[in-house]
Amino acid sequence: WIVCTFLGLTSQGAYAAPTLQLGYVNASPGDIIEVPVTLANDGAAALQFDIHYDSTQLTSNEASAGSAGGSHTLASSIISPGTRRIVIAPPADNGLIGSGQLIVLSFTVQANATHASRLIVVDNVILSSSSGGRVSLGSVNMGLIADPANTTDDQDGDGVPDSWEITY
Repeated sequence: WIVCTFLGLTSQGAYAAPTLQLGYVNASPGDIIEVPVTLANDGAAALQFDIHYDSTQLTSNEASAGSAGGSHTLASSIISPGTRRIVIAPPADNGLIGSGQLIVLSFTVQANATHASRLIVVDNVILSSSSGGRVSLGSVNMGLIADPANTTDDQDGDGVPDSWEITY
């Protein structure tokens, strides 16, 4: 299973600080998975962040735009092994990014992947307003990609690894 984490900044400015939430997904070796990323937004017109993952266990596929992006442009590329950069750029009118499903991250769990947990860290988060000022990320809800075949760390049988429940 893979625990996905977003690291953010503190709130500032006249807007309520945007929040990111990563979805919960079950996956086994060989699966192609889609992890929705949602945004509750009140002030950000542009967004950039990096995703770090274990490239020996996961292959990061192209990210796709969700409905909250509206007419914003999504750019995504591998900038180094195990790191994908996501950029959401505003249209000409610098309109705000909507709230809701912002993007879908796609990963292939490699066929030889182990059943150990792997952290996906999102950092270098930059949000800006329509005037170009910095907008700070308020909070992030953790997401989890879990292997349903690994039951050794789920003593209560709820499908969420106990180590993840304790940590988060």
